[in-house]
Amino acid sequence: MGDRELSGLSASERRRLVAYAGHEQFLFSMSIRDNILLGIDEEGQKAPDSGAGKGRDRLDTVLEATALLEDLGRFPQGLDTAVGEKGVRVSGGQRQRIAMARAVYSQAPVLLLDDPFSAVDIATEERIVDGLRTDAADRIILLFTHRLTAFRQADRILVLEQGRIVQSGTHEELVRQSGLYKEIYEAQVFLEEGGYA
Repeated sequence: MGDRELSGLSASERRRLVAYAGHEQFLFSMSIRDNILLGIDEEGQKAPDSGAGKGRDRLDTVLEATALLEDLGRFPQGLDTAVGEKGVRVSGGQRQRIAMARAVYSQAPVLLLDDPFSAVDIATEERIVDGLRTDAADRIILLFTHRLTAFRQADRILVLEQGRIVQSGTHEELVRQSGLYKEIYEAQVFLEEGGYA
């Protein structure tokens, strides 16, 4: 928050500052809409009713950014479809995207995404990355992932090995230099293109 140190913020200020979505997401036994909104209105304030009222434009934008709009058309009640206990009625990729939509909708200034694409295909991942670059352009996105295709559009990449930063730069810079990033990226591209087939 501005130029204040994280340690100087209260717990409630830190919670408003960061929104998290990870590969082990948790969904509540309620509708897709309620899982995304969780009592937050379009200004980020607690709301008594999080229905399809004035925040619907924002919600539609978030659904588009997280590649959920097409999926909603396949659900019997669309946004009002109940996901079941821990999201058992939706696929793993849909659970990840619903949890990500919750984080994006919160409008927290920092989005912390921990391997959020592990259950989605490469094409969906690319749509989400494009959507986030548009929808969350004024926010800080910290993305942790082993699948390097998401980093093609990143402003800055930090490569960690055994807990230490061993490389830093843009995707273009890192694939031009020898090192861990280039090795992993080339191996992943090889496998995506058919690999040993």
